[in-house]
Amino acid sequence: MRSFTIPLTLGDKDGEVLLEYTKPWSCPICIHIHTDNGTIDCPCCCCLPKLHTKLPNGTFLGSSEYYCDMFCFVPKFRVRDQNGTPVYRISPDTCCGNCCVLPQCGGAGSKCLYIPFYIRDHSTSQKLDGAMPGTRAEIRKVWSGFKKECCTTADNFQVVFPQGSTPEMRANLLGANLLIDFTFFEQHN
Repeated sequence: MRSFTIPLTLGDKDGEVLLEYTKPWSCPICIHIHTDNGTIDCPCCCCLPKLHTKLPNGTFLGSSEYYCDMFCFVPKFRVRDQNGTPVYRISPDTCCGNCCVLPQCGGAGSKCLYIPFYIRDHSTSQKLDGAMPGTRAEIRKVWSGFKKECCTTADNFQVVFPQGSTPEMRANLLGANLLIDFTFFEQHN
């Protein structure tokens, strides 16, 4: 997968740069093997995608990375702080003994079936409460309306930050949102 740098700017593209997200070259998360009966996705667990979060002056804030474990068909992301310490794990709920992603049904501002990526405590894998009462910390692709969904490839996302998250970790979670879009949604259109 190609490398890229995305500046987060104030206002339009010529506005003040607030954050910079950089993704080095990496392997894809799956190799697509074409057969007579369709395509088979074969997980690739080496040289996986990661994204670095920096301030415009070059100060490193942390990183997000796709990672593999024995449940290689379930997408998982790790968010690290500026010291490289894992803080959050981001993953959807699962079924079938943790082997498959468990989609959710309906909900305001979503498709009929959607996959919420819950922000979890890295040590316990427990879902974290969102900053707003009664919410879960999550990253979710949201329905943009029929016209936009039908006629463009642009996507909208909602990020509910964990309760008590710092501005630096929120910047990293925005980077995780970009990485989830690039590695999961762009690859599984």
